[in-house]
Formats: sequence, C-alpha cells, structure tokens
Amino acid sequence: MSRRGIMSGRGIMSGISAMVMLLAMVTLLTVMLVGCGAEQVLEATNELQETVPEDAAQTIPETASEDISPKHSKQIEIYYWAMMSDHAEKEEVTIEDFQEEDLQTVAKVLGYLCSHNIVSIDTKVEEFYIEQASDSASGQASDSASNQGSKQKSGKTLHLDLNKAFAEYLNTMGSSGEQIVLSSLVNTFLDAWNGDCIYITSNGKVLQTAHKTYEEAFVKSELNLAGDELEKDAEEIHYQIKSCDLENDDTISVPSLQVKYPVFTEMYNGDVQETINQKIVEYVGRFFVAEGLSAAVGDYELYENARDIYIVFRGTTCSEQTDYETKKILTLHFDLETGSLIQLNEVMDVALIVNRITEGDYTILSDDMDKDSFRKILEEDYPDLQESLEQFDIGKGLSSISVPPGYSFETDDGLHLIFSVSHEKGDYVEIVTKAPVLP
Repeated sequence: MSRRGIMSGRGIMSGISAMVMLLAMVTLLTVMLVGCGAEQVLEATNELQETVPEDAAQTIPETASEDISPKHSKQIEIYYWAMMSDHAEKEEVTIEDFQEEDLQTVAKVLGYLCSHNIVSIDTKVEEFYIEQASDSASGQASDSASNQGSKQKSGKTLHLDLNKAFAEYLNTMGSSGEQIVLSSLVNTFLDAWNGDCIYITSNGKVLQTAHKTYEEAFVKSELNLAGDELEKDAEEIHYQIKSCDLENDDTISVPSLQVKYPVFTEMYNGDVQETINQKIVEYVGRFFVAEGLSAAVGDYELYENARDIYIVFRGTTCSEQTDYETKKILTLHFDLETGSLIQLNEVMDVALIVNRITEGDYTILSDDMDKDSFRKILEEDYPDLQESLEQFDIGKGLSSISVPPGYSFETDDGLHLIFSVSHEKGDYVEIVTKAPVLP
C-alpha cells in the first residue's frame, strides 16, 4: 500500500470516531428528554455543543478528486493480405489500455500491421487525432434546413500522420501492393476507432506515391472492402493514347513526312508519362528523319501487357539519291511504372532463344525467305548469335546513339525477333518463336 493510501485510511477512522461520539451524545439527550424537564434538556444540549469540535463534520474526507482514467483492453481486428491470397484476412488481437487519442495505442496497432508486412518496420506515427462532427449549430438554427431533413449528420473522422518511411515503403510496390497496404491500414483503423473516414498523410504532407496522390479521406467503400477483393497485379496501369504526327526538327527536314506516333495521357504519375513521351519522340524522330531523305512514312502498333507496353513502328523511307524504298521497323518496350526502356535480355532467356533458333523451332514471317536462307544470314551477319541477342532493343545496356543489331516484341503468337540486314537481303528478317520468359 502506498504512503498516500495509509494517510487516507487514518483520516477516515478519525472521522468515524467523531461521528460515533456525536451519535452517542444525541442518544443521551433523547433519554434525558423523557426523564427531565425542558430546561434541563436545553442546558445539557448547550453543554454538549461546547464539547463537540466545530470541524468535526469536516474530518470525513471526500472522495479523491484525482482524474484517473480507467484502463481497459479492447479487441480489434487487424486486416492484412496473406501470401498468394486474393482477399483480406483478419487477425483478432487485444490492445491493453486502449485509449482513443494515445500515440502509444496507435503504435501498438502499427506493430501488429508490421508483423503482416502491411507497414515497414521503420514506419512511425507522427500525429493522430480524432475530429468528431456533431449536428451543426448552423443546421439547427435554420428551420428551413432542419425541416427539409438536410441537417448535417454526425461523423467521426480520424487523422493519421505517418513518417516519411511509410511513403517510401509504398513507393517500392506496384499499384496492387499499394492498394493492399492502404486498404489494410484503413480498415484496421476505422474498425478499431469506430471511424467513418480517415485521412492518411506522410510527414505532415499529402500522401503521394508513384501511382496516385491521396488528398481525400479514405472510407471502406472506396477500397472495395465489402467484397474483400482488390486489384490484382495482372490489371493494367491506367492511361489513354492519342495519335500525333511527327514534325521536322530545326536542323533536318524531310519534304514528305507522314509518320504517326502515340502520346500517353491521363497516367497517374505525370513524371513517368512525360519521360515516356519524350523518349518516343526522340527515337522515332531519329529513326525516320535523317539527312538526305526525301520521304518517310510510318505508323505504329501497340501490344500491351500488365505492367509494360510494346510500341512497334513500321514504315518506309526514300533517299534523294536512290529510287527505291527502304523498309523500316523499330520497337520500343516501356516499363509503364518507371518509364524506362526494356531490352530483350531483361525479360527473356536469351540462351534458350538461341537453342530454339538452332533447332529450327521458329516461323519466318518475311516474304521470300526460307530457313536455309535465314540460316545463311545468321552465319554471315550474326556469327555469335547469343551476343547479338543480348544487345537487341534500345535500353540501358545500349548508348543513346548506338543502333541495336535487332529488335523484339511479344504478341499472343509468341516472341517476334527482327534481324537487321542489308537492303539486298530485304532490310530486315522477322521470325516468331515461343517466348522463353525469365522466371
């Protein structure tokens, strides 16, 4: 027992003793009323009052006025996504001494989320508070508004500010991973605090990732938690495409220039969108606009995958010194999350491609070309086939001014390989084989 507890106990006992003495005296007076006259009773009463201390009633201490909030535990549900699962899982945990606006309580909840990789181990809470909106005074004052049933409804809004590490953690993920993290975080907090919506910020600023800027409050319905389903990795990144006409630059002009190219719009990440569009114009212009050309004609095809896209340009150019057309083909393979260009060896097993070509496991798409003729071209122009394939496509492994020995792109038919050859041999040879995708 604490020292403060001992002192309080003695005070209570002293007060009780005083009260017992007072009651005993009152009883004695009652007896005297029966056996004595009124004057004697009055005289005895006066003598009794003189013997009772004036502060006797004050010796009984009042209940301690210290504001000690009762500690209570609360069972909450931690939302998370299990590995290889396409729906939310829940774990019921008990938070000891759960307090509404206590940062330690928030930290405990984040700890459970961290155990399921919903937040990183270095994610910390910077600020947390609750905004409770009751029926607005202005709404009550306006009779017309109240009568029309437009009075503002009560609601509970949570404000959660996490450190910079949380935003950095989100930026390591694809869009589906980002949704898993945010939906789990939102669901857990809204359930635990019985909230209607929650604002999530990072380091005191609006939460912004490579995929989206989150300025509005989160609610469950917006995250599609009713059906426990989220967007999977196979879904496409949002964007729109519009066609534009290539124009001559300041130094080189092609009299007859009719080349179209795609422009990306409405991507969540504006920096990635700008990077992709700049690279398209740069490489297409370099490919179709050159000194001494009299004409250039070209168009493009798109082959879209989940997180990347192939843009295939086909066309012809004419030289001022010749009377024939040169067939042109260019492919650009973009990572839609980063805007970087991807080369063949980054996504395909080059050694396996070599084996398939050596064994004849491919189809030639170029006119007037058989496998014997193509085999001869490989022997003459591509003596080290694997080394050549390692350099296919424009990407980080190739300098900006270099021309790759060939290009590639993937369709439902398989992997298309374009081998550059001389004009006498057809300008290029296109074959298709099975796509040996890297694991």
